[in-house]
Amino acid sequence: MKNRIILHLAICGLSLLSSCDRNVHQDEQGVVVMLNLPTNDTAKDIQIRVFSSDDILTSHYDFASAKELGSTILNLADGDYAIVATSNENNHFTTSQKIGKTTLVELLLTMNEPYTAQSHAHYGVANVTVTGKSYTNVTVDANRVFAEVAVTINNLHEDVVAVEMIVQSSAKGLYPAIHKLTNDYTLST
Repeated sequence: MKNRIILHLAICGLSLLSSCDRNVHQDEQGVVVMLNLPTNDTAKDIQIRVFSSDDILTSHYDFASAKELGSTILNLADGDYAIVATSNENNHFTTSQKIGKTTLVELLLTMNEPYTAQSHAHYGVANVTVTGKSYTNVTVDANRVFAEVAVTINNLHEDVVAVEMIVQSSAKGLYPAIHKLTNDYTLST
């Protein structure tokens, strides 16, 4: 009798485990976005902008982390889309965007205060097609928005206590969809 109870409990437990669906988005249509960052970088404050096949911004989503992003489905109807992902924008960037008006090539990230950025900002673009009654995975390969400048000064006299450096070729903004920097520059010290 005891063996029957154990066997019955084991069968019930196995049926419960087999009834659990690992795929929480199984019956949903849309896109699940994953962000592939450069090595050792982290992403917070992730922004996802969705552009329709006519290259018009249709929606904008905010995510606190890559985990939240990867567990959320963007409910999108059948069609072709361009996904523009950015991360670590925080208050360091201003974005030119208006839902229903901004085109893919007009999206501009402009840096406000380059000196205050605490982490690397990233951007990436991926195209995706949504079809049928299921979801589609898309991975956005991210690049750093602006490169950093590393300076090493050799053979500096021991009496020198400070050095000032001015970088004059730092663009104020980036068009992420076309991977192009703006023509206006800012001075960085």
